[in-house]
Amino acid sequence: MRLRITRPRLKKSRVLLAAMALALAVVVARAIWSKPVAGPGPVGEPVAVPEPPTGGDFEARVPVKQNWDVAGPVQLEFDGLNGGLSIETGAPNKLAITAYKSARGTSPEDATTRATNVPLTIRREQDRLVFAATSDGAPGSAPLLRHVDYSIVAPEESGLTVVNGHGTIDASGLHNATNLAGDDLAVRLTNMGPVSVAVKRGGIVVDGAAGQTRLDGGTGDVQAQHLSGASADLNADAGVSVSETEVEGRLIVTSKGTPVSLKRARGHEIDVTTLGGALDLADTTTDGTMKLDTAQGTITAERTQAHPLAATTTTGAVLLTEVQGEVGVTTGGAPVALDDALPSALAIASKGGDVVFSGRLPVGGATSIDTGGGKLRVSIARESAFALDADAGHGNLAVQAELLSGNNLSGSTARTSINGGGPPVVLRTHDGPLSITIR
Repeated sequence: MRLRITRPRLKKSRVLLAAMALALAVVVARAIWSKPVAGPGPVGEPVAVPEPPTGGDFEARVPVKQNWDVAGPVQLEFDGLNGGLSIETGAPNKLAITAYKSARGTSPEDATTRATNVPLTIRREQDRLVFAATSDGAPGSAPLLRHVDYSIVAPEESGLTVVNGHGTIDASGLHNATNLAGDDLAVRLTNMGPVSVAVKRGGIVVDGAAGQTRLDGGTGDVQAQHLSGASADLNADAGVSVSETEVEGRLIVTSKGTPVSLKRARGHEIDVTTLGGALDLADTTTDGTMKLDTAQGTITAERTQAHPLAATTTTGAVLLTEVQGEVGVTTGGAPVALDDALPSALAIASKGGDVVFSGRLPVGGATSIDTGGGKLRVSIARESAFALDADAGHGNLAVQAELLSGNNLSGSTARTSINGGGPPVVLRTHDGPLSITIR
């Protein structure tokens, strides 16, 4: 028997299939049109993305206040900080805390509800008060650090610890140790005890720190004054400035390639290094060694004293005014100038830069100046007494007649006693002129 499909049944099946396809198209269209689709913008501009579920056009701040009675020193510890932290000192044994929880919402009421629900815990563990404002993130992700600002009045015996900081910190008057660390963190500290700060991005300003100080500014600037205590170690990719500072031990300042400034600073030892920035010192002294080292920047120092003072550059000039102590300067060929210098010993080596010396030659130590291929001009007091050993190589040698006291000068060399002799003074050029005059 042969099975036959009649034409009316075939037409009915086609109608049914067309209806199903139309229904499917409507469902897909509604799924697409129910959400705004952001297409790519112009090249170099970000693509618009929908606001996250916790966002909105309205922002709310909900205050949370707590008062604590504390006996003895207390350490304030923040397990993560996302916001501003302000701390000042108040009455002994009293701790007043105001925390402002912030959130955004689609309406004022929604923002307030979200801010109220921001998690915040403040718990006491013996002499520690621990602050935390985190909540669980998506499954498998790190906890979310919520935005909370703090305003705290604490006893001056308090200390401060912040890990994973984002935002700003402004604290003053805390006598116990302060330890701060974060990524994007701007820090300002005033009249503190021992201080340790390490940030990846953000500046550090310290005005007063009694105790060991360590500041690592990352890509930001470091500004410090009125430091005292055992030692100070300051480091930044950007500029570093130190002033009105006296430490008992070492003062170390390091910058990757930006200027470093020391004004009225003192330490038992001072070590300043920058890979490319200028070094500028004034009224900076040490009883021990002072090392100034820059690859490409200029070293400028006024009224600086050290035992010894070692200044080293690759291409930067060295300009020293009223310096004292055992002075040593080494450059890769840059100019060197000493004005009104009173060294107890002097050694200058330049591989081609001009050298100018004006002042009093050492009365007890030796003098050695070698310009390589540059010019050398020495200007000294009339009563200077020393044993001269000068050689201008292929250049010209000129010595003021009053210094020679009747001795004849011939050629490009001179080896003679000046004013009866004294410490050795060795002066060398190879192609440039060499002159010795009276101030």
